[in-house]
Amino acid sequence: MDQTRRLWTALVRDWRCRTIALIGGGGKTSLMYYLLAVLGDQNLPVIATTTTKLWLPAREGPSLVYAADYAACQAAAAGMMTKSQALILAREPDRQDHRKIAGVPPEWLDSLQQEFPDLICLVEADGSAGKSLKGHLPHEPVIPAGSDLVIPVIGIDCIGQSIQTAAHRPERLAEILQVAAAGPVSVESLLAILFHPAGYLAKAPAAARILPCINKVETPENIRQCRELTRAILHYGGDRRLVGVMAGSLRQNHFWYCSAACAQ
Repeated sequence: MDQTRRLWTALVRDWRCRTIALIGGGGKTSLMYYLLAVLGDQNLPVIATTTTKLWLPAREGPSLVYAADYAACQAAAAGMMTKSQALILAREPDRQDHRKIAGVPPEWLDSLQQEFPDLICLVEADGSAGKSLKGHLPHEPVIPAGSDLVIPVIGIDCIGQSIQTAAHRPERLAEILQVAAAGPVSVESLLAILFHPAGYLAKAPAAARILPCINKVETPENIRQCRELTRAILHYGGDRRLVGVMAGSLRQNHFWYCSAACAQ
């Protein structure tokens, strides 16, 4: 196992994470499928799913199981636990877009966690249309109440771009930040997106750990920007749920972890 895989596996095991919600943009779906492969390779019982909609997985990956009701969801989880295999869970094919699958109610995942305490659920809790940022509507993101780790994903490539270019629902994000959608994304605006009362963490459970993940760190300039953003996040001090920052590149399979304890 390479260093990056060991790092992610160690964090999940050390924190005893059971429901991991991924939100934001800039590699959220890719990170979920990456974690599914990493944890599945360790023979850990792990499901990947969504509470919204999700692009169909690659055919060569884990099995895709449809569960029209909670009983079917329960049966799929029970079967997976006995076989120690990873799977992707959805409610049905998306009726508007055949390239996507429709997710399951968050309450199902909370019930699964009560019934199968060793099960790990990876949950894509919102969609960002392939953008590096997201402006959430009042009902978003759809995070299961029992989530014990929330990972807000940010693509560092958005810095310097306009909100209009970098974000899904840019007008909503500009409204939250009280700036013009034509204005540039900065480290300061990314910090606000994370911690604003209507920002990424607005619906994160009070007991959940928060681990921002900065993705697409692939150039010397990206590294400089990432260091600046990481320092700003770790020194924010306004959210005791923050445990650190994960930063790196999924494409290059390289990440590093900065603990919040080191910033104190």
